[in-house]
Amino acid sequence: MEEGSDVRAYTAWSLLDNFEWKFGYTRRFGLYEVDYNSPDRTRTPRKSAYVYKEILRTRSLDHHYEPDMSAPLTIDAGH
Repeated sequence: MEEGSDVRAYTAWSLLDNFEWKFGYTRRFGLYEVDYNSPDRTRTPRKSAYVYKEILRTRSLDHHYEPDMSAPLTIDAGH
């Protein structure tokens, strides 16, 4: 990108932890962690969810960005 790559889109591989055919639920890599021990399947945003939100909000990638993970992850008006 820094050398002029034409990046038009990016899609996260997995929104939630999911079932992998070879590994079942043991590989956890979604933007949101799923608590499979909870009957409600509680979902908790990972750091990657906060970073992805910032990329979408700013339309840029800041390699030094550190999210405030104590703040709730919300959808901001207009973004």
